[in-house]
Amino acid sequence: MQTSKIVEVDGVFIGAAVRLPEAQGWRFVAADHRADEADGRTAPTLYDTQQLAKRAFFLSRSRGLAPRAEPEVRQEVLF
Repeated sequence: MQTSKIVEVDGVFIGAAVRLPEAQGWRFVAADHRADEADGRTAPTLYDTQQLAKRAFFLSRSRGLAPRAEPEVRQEVLF
């Protein structure tokens, strides 16, 4: 039987870390599309797997933000 641990960010379930056999580390399985970049990636420890999943989640969220509007340029007319 495989061991798995829930990976969440601020109470949002983003996937699971699954223990690989023979001390090969942990694999992340994404359940949220914002963590897809980390899906299937492995890391040596549970902590490292959780961190790579969270990093992918946050990077995805930051890429999804609307681009900043250019500041309005005001020109003064001097007479």
